[in-house]
Amino acid sequence: AKVPPAMYLEKRKDEVQAPMMKHRLSDEQMVQFLMHGFLVLPPDPSLPASHHRRIFEHCKRLELHKRSNNPGNNILALVPGIREIMESVTVDGALSSVLGDGYRVHGHRYCHSTQPVILT
Repeated sequence: AKVPPAMYLEKRKDEVQAPMMKHRLSDEQMVQFLMHGFLVLPPDPSLPASHHRRIFEHCKRLELHKRSNNPGNNILALVPGIREIMESVTVDGALSSVLGDGYRVHGHRYCHSTQPVILT
């Protein structure tokens, strides 16, 4: 069965949320991101290890190794729990630091697997 696309990941205006302090990137992290194109961020303390374990187990059941380790499009709908990670203060803060407040994440998700480039 085809999974319907999750159009946009954005906070609904009618949601009432307690104000959360975003975990903005430091100047050093921004430089690292700009120089290397990625950052390794610590897991958000609001999401327990069991949440990450459930996502990992679900991905194993998808047998990604049979698809060249690529789940294809629409990963947010395909793997429950990723949305909570995207909305966590750690990831939201990093994305807001790079893209600005009010960024929008389109429902199209395609996981690109790349290999490191060795510069000589």
